[in-house]
Amino acid sequence: MPSSIALAAHFFLQLAVVLLACRACGLLLVRLGQPQVVGDMVAGFVLGPILAALLPTVHSDLFPSSGPSTPILYVLGQLGLVLYLFVVGLSFDTGILRGHLRTSATTGSVSLGVPLVAGAGLGLVLSDAGWFPDGVSTWQAILFTGTAIAISAFPVLARMVFEQGLTRTRIGTIALACAAIDDVAAWILFATVLATARHDPLIAVLALTGGVVYVVVVLVVGRPVLRRFASWAVVGTGMRPATLPIIVTVLLLCAWFTDVMGGYAVFGAFLLGAVMPRGQFADRLRDRIEPVTTAVLLPMFFVYTGLQLRPQAIFTWTVLVAVVGVTATAVASKGLACTLASRHGGLSWRDSVSVGALMNARGLMELVLINAALAAGLLTQQLYTVFAVMTVVTTVLAVPLHRLAQRALAGALNPASSAPRRGIASMVRRR
Repeated sequence: MPSSIALAAHFFLQLAVVLLACRACGLLLVRLGQPQVVGDMVAGFVLGPILAALLPTVHSDLFPSSGPSTPILYVLGQLGLVLYLFVVGLSFDTGILRGHLRTSATTGSVSLGVPLVAGAGLGLVLSDAGWFPDGVSTWQAILFTGTAIAISAFPVLARMVFEQGLTRTRIGTIALACAAIDDVAAWILFATVLATARHDPLIAVLALTGGVVYVVVVLVVGRPVLRRFASWAVVGTGMRPATLPIIVTVLLLCAWFTDVMGGYAVFGAFLLGAVMPRGQFADRLRDRIEPVTTAVLLPMFFVYTGLQLRPQAIFTWTVLVAVVGVTATAVASKGLACTLASRHGGLSWRDSVSVGALMNARGLMELVLINAALAAGLLTQQLYTVFAVMTVVTTVLAVPLHRLAQRALAGALNPASSAPRRGIASMVRRR
């Protein structure tokens, strides 16, 4: 067991390497039209299986498999995840959903139902082939795989929507609304899988009951209290010094409650951010929280995810074939279903393909899901690798496919789709 001083020194080196890798990957991918958060995802793979395959001694010295340094990365990565979802909630404009609620609900239902069915069939095949751990039953494998195929990349999608200038367009609005619907439903299903895996139905009951209680308390009690707090906190063009510690304390308690209830901390964080009073109060909070969260804390989550991958699990024909099959199923069921549903809802083919491309990204939420599943013993290391690679591939493809659709498909843009690029505070601001 290293001393506290040695542990701190080693962590400083780890963090410096992590930030350097994330920035380098980000600079490369931003030039290709990807958001920085995708660069962070790729950096996790570079520092995980790729570094382990090319320089195994350096990898084991920098990121030892035993000892406290890796768990520290995990904990700080989880903190970054909670703060990031809070910032996404602060920046989310629910008002733009009202004009497209019916189309969003229809498309969201299709984009959830079709991938669930396709994923269920895939889960049956994977279970019969022995990809899941011995203790996981066939129907648990079916339900988990359906959930993993159906989930969307809501936080990453919000950043993509903003950076592509789609904030106040039908494309961006429908994509974000559908992603929210899909992710909430997917996490309810995952709570059910966890309950059965632990042979305790109370977990699912607690997740559903606790989630409902949390939503009601935050909307009915929390919202008016936060309005009064905001009027006290804002002084002139700034905020009282005690504001940030109080809000962060409330945020951590909300994350703790939703986690303990069997849901996940990120949804508690997002909802709290979404009900915060808008205006100067939300802008000041975001300005103080976002920079260190996105630049320092969140990258540790992606790197920790990459560290769970093993080069011997990735660079085998069996895994590569599974990656192709899972990715093809994910793209065909999610992207195609969203495209057809959007077209049926009145969008042009160009915009429908764009919605399908954006919704096909799994991003951050898929990584959160498979990390939780791995910790619960629902996934083997190989299957974790398959889903992680699928996540990166579908997320990286989202923006290029959207741009290709906008350039290649004929037909005039819908008036709503060609709206001016304004409303910086509407989704997620640039780093």
